[in-house]
Amino acid sequence: MAIIILEPAIATAALLGFIGGVVRVMVGMLKAISVKSKIYWGLTIATALASGFVGILLGVVFNFSQLLSLLAGFGGLDILDKIYQAFKVQKVIVVSESQAKAMKGGKT
Repeated sequence: MAIIILEPAIATAALLGFIGGVVRVMVGMLKAISVKSKIYWGLTIATALASGFVGILLGVVFNFSQLLSLLAGFGGLDILDKIYQAFKVQKVIVVSESQAKAMKGGKT
């Protein structure tokens, strides 16, 4: 059985990312408590673990400083969504100038 030894900086980034993800769920719980919503503890714990796991991944990826690892963990799925949108392929329609004027309702 092999023992995995992590670089201390990577382990720290992973831990801070996990903490950031869990803190985000705790902030959501505080909001729910403030408006007296019912808290489903099973779902909350599962969400905290999932958010923590995403936080670990993003904390390691954004390991430029400890604060950035913590914030990446807190941002979690928002960061992944923005990265996805940045690389998402979009359709582009190329038209001539006269066609563009016609589309706008101008004279050709």
